[in-house]
Amino acid sequence: MSRRLIVSLAVVVALAGSVSAGDVRRHDPKMDQADDHLEKARVLIGATECGLPGDKRTAECEKHLKKVLHNIEAARDAVAAAMVAADGGMR
Repeated sequence: MSRRLIVSLAVVVALAGSVSAGDVRRHDPKMDQADDHLEKARVLIGATECGLPGDKRTAECEKHLKKVLHNIEAARDAVAAAMVAADGGMR
């Protein structure tokens, strides 16, 4: 191989390595797991039945479940924001 070809290959390999290294997420994988668990909780709570329609206890239960769903969405938003911050603003 010629010296020019070897130098060119070295430059290409170095550039390819730096581009792929820049695409790597830096956030802790536990943040992804937390988001997955929050999504599972959202699905489970969303499928929960409180009782018979029109019953006072049912209405109270549904009110609390609605609040839970709101809090889960807020938690997912916070986890997503933390991931973006840990990744240096990239998402």
